[in-house]
Amino acid sequence: APLWIILIKSSYFLFGQTLFVCRLLLVNISAFAPVLFAEIVRRFFRPDLAFVSGFLLGASQHTMGFGRTGGYIAPTLSLLLAIVLFGFSVAFERRRRSWLPLALCLFWVPFFYATVRYLCVIGLIPIAWKFLFDREFRKPNLIPAAATLALLVSLGLALTKGGKIDEALVFISARGEQFLITDKTVGEGFEAESIQPQHRLSGMLTQMIPERLEQLEQFYWGGRRFFNHRYFVKERQGLLQPIQKLLVVCMAIGALSCLAKARSKQRYLILIAWWALAWLPLLVTTGITPNRMLLGLPADLLLAILGACVPLDFVSQRLPQRFKWAPYAILWAGVAII
Repeated sequence: APLWIILIKSSYFLFGQTLFVCRLLLVNISAFAPVLFAEIVRRFFRPDLAFVSGFLLGASQHTMGFGRTGGYIAPTLSLLLAIVLFGFSVAFERRRRSWLPLALCLFWVPFFYATVRYLCVIGLIPIAWKFLFDREFRKPNLIPAAATLALLVSLGLALTKGGKIDEALVFISARGEQFLITDKTVGEGFEAESIQPQHRLSGMLTQMIPERLEQLEQFYWGGRRFFNHRYFVKERQGLLQPIQKLLVVCMAIGALSCLAKARSKQRYLILIAWWALAWLPLLVTTGITPNRMLLGLPADLLLAILGACVPLDFVSQRLPQRFKWAPYAILWAGVAII
C-alpha cells in the first residue's frame, strides 16, 4: 500500500525515526473508524444505537489488534467508512457538497488494502439506485457524478499503463490472492508459486469454494468473527464461548429485522449486502482470514446489535414513557461483559 509508505516517511520527516513515530499517523487514521461508524448509524439508521455501535467497533479485538500496529490494514476501515458516510450523505440527505470528499476518498482506494476495492461499492449502491429511479436526484447530481467518474477513469488509466487488460486483472485479483484467474493474472503475484490446480476455475466449484465455506462457518460459529483477531490463536473458552455463538444468533435475527425494516426504509438492505460482500469474494481467495474480513465488521456488529434490540424494543414499547429506557440497560450490560 503506497500510502502506508508515504505516511511513515512523512512521520519520520516531522518527528524523527522511532517506532512510535512510525505508527503515529496510521494509528490516528485508524482511530477515526469508530467515530465515522457512529455517525453513519446516527444519521442513517438508529440514533439511539450510534454510541454503542461506535464503542463496540472501537473496542473490537480486530480494530485494536490491527490498529495498534500502525499497519496498512486498519486505516482501510476508516477509508471505507468515510466512503459509506459521504455516499449515504449524497444519496439520502441529497448533500451535493459531499461529492468532493467522496471523490477524494474513492481516489485513494487503489492505494489501500485490496479489500476496499470491491467493498467501496457499498457507499455507491444508493447513489446508483437514485440515479436509476429518482429523476429529481439525477439532474442536480449529474455533473458531480460525471466529474468523479472522469477522475477515477483517469486514475485507472494511469495505474493500468493506459488501460492494459493484464495490468487491470492483476489489480482486480489483488496480485494473486483472488483466483479469478489466468496464468498471466497471477504471474506477477507474490503467491504465484503456491497456486495449485484446484485454484483454477475448473477446481473452484468442486474443491476451493466448499473449503472456503467450511472456513467461513468456523470463522463465525467458532468465534473468530468477533474475537481472536489473529487466525492462528486458539479459540477462546470459558465465558466467551457462549457469547460468541449468541452474537452470531443475534446477527441472524438482525438480518431478519433488516428485511422487515426494508419495507419502509430500503437502506437497511445495504447492511445485508455489506455483510455478504465482505465474505463472498473470499470464496475464490487464498483463505478466510480476519484481515480480509475486517471491512465487514461494522455491518456484522450493527446486525448483531439490531438483533439484540428486537426483544428489547418489544418490551420497551409496552412500558410507560418514563421507563422505556430500562430494557436497554441489558444491552449496555452485555457490552460491558464483552
